[in-house]
Amino acid sequence: MLDRDELKNLVREALQTSDEELSCDDCLDEVDRYVELELAGLDPGSALPMVRDHLRKCGDCREEFEALLAAVREVDGRGGGGVVPARSFWQRLLFGR
Repeated sequence: MLDRDELKNLVREALQTSDEELSCDDCLDEVDRYVELELAGLDPGSALPMVRDHLRKCGDCREEFEALLAAVREVDGRGGGGVVPARSFWQRLLFGR
């Protein structure tokens, strides 16, 4: 049985849903673009609002986003910034180039 706080969280999440939402698969298809915008110092939430909303609501997708962001920063070698184009990122990650 749900306790009071769990029930309040469930109701809050239900009220935050909208008519148009991304599935996890659709969100993950766009998460690389979201990461690139973030690293470019742009506002990815403005450019991809449905992805932003999904990441706020879905812990699993948010973890994937955070892991990809950390991996790109690591490969980039600067830890906190710089833009690595997606193709370059994947080549470096897979082939060490």
